[in-house]
Amino acid sequence: MRAAGFAEYALVVFGAFLVIGGVFLRGGIAGLTHRGLDRLRARLVPPEPPRRTSTAEVTIDPIAGKALEVSGVVKEFGGVRAVSEVSLTAAPGKVTGLIGGNGSGKTTLLNIVSGFYRADHGTVALDGRPIGDRAPHLVARQGVARTFQTPMIPRSLTTLDVLATARYASHYTGILSAVLRLPRYRRQRALDREKALNVLRVLGIEHLGRVPAESLPLGSRRMVEVARALVAEPAVLLLDEPASGLDEGEVADLGRLVRRVADLGTTVLLVEHNFALICGVSDVVHVLESGRLIASGAPAEIQRHPDVVRSYLGEEAIEMEGRHA
Repeated sequence: MRAAGFAEYALVVFGAFLVIGGVFLRGGIAGLTHRGLDRLRARLVPPEPPRRTSTAEVTIDPIAGKALEVSGVVKEFGGVRAVSEVSLTAAPGKVTGLIGGNGSGKTTLLNIVSGFYRADHGTVALDGRPIGDRAPHLVARQGVARTFQTPMIPRSLTTLDVLATARYASHYTGILSAVLRLPRYRRQRALDREKALNVLRVLGIEHLGRVPAESLPLGSRRMVEVARALVAEPAVLLLDEPASGLDEGEVADLGRLVRRVADLGTTVLLVEHNFALICGVSDVVHVLESGRLIASGAPAEIQRHPDVVRSYLGEEAIEMEGRHA
């Protein structure tokens, strides 16, 4: 009788157990233990009050950039040519802008450079060494870092920990060393966090270090993604529409950050729809239309280029230019 009575309410009991387990044990026993230790540590060691550190107090070491060379790259999808005979170069210490309408091939080109796509024809090289046939993780080990249109922020990590993960590919210590917490792993982990904290200080956002990264607003998450790439000390940094969804003030902050990254020596390839941002921070601008490169030059030249005005800025820009002439 008792068993029959339990069976009647079994679904309710098991359902309640699953709900409780999903809420309080979403990270398993280990996750529950870590959260308990974090709360205990927070009580024993009160967090430092939030503060913004002056960028004059800390610096970032110069970065050895690498020249990016894209030559005659072609990429087709089911007979549709997304990138057609595109050739461009991006120099260390410079911001190279890449603009174009939706479907012009900008992100496809970044995917080819970073190894997510393989070009059907043409070559991609760093300092003259081809990388077009390498997998993404091998391209990353050559010093190529990138961001994505949607910020790729790991869950359940603080901002400081997210930044520290950027050094994993270039400063790998091995699984055994990590599992056993050997001295080599502990030294590397301390150095990774030190480098990450230094970047947060330089950017004036040290106060975000202990904040869960996934809880940050979009503008801060985009800044964190760029900062994480900077922690990796990339020879080449690929930025895929980092200003998307940002307000005017956040775009200005982002522009200063991109310019600073280039001044450190990194080769920056910036893909963006925000024409003002591109012209404000770029040394050279390339324009794509339907997968083809239709113009290249300094920002001032690109703003006056008739093909760019017609295909990218539109007829309204031509009329405004005529009225102001």
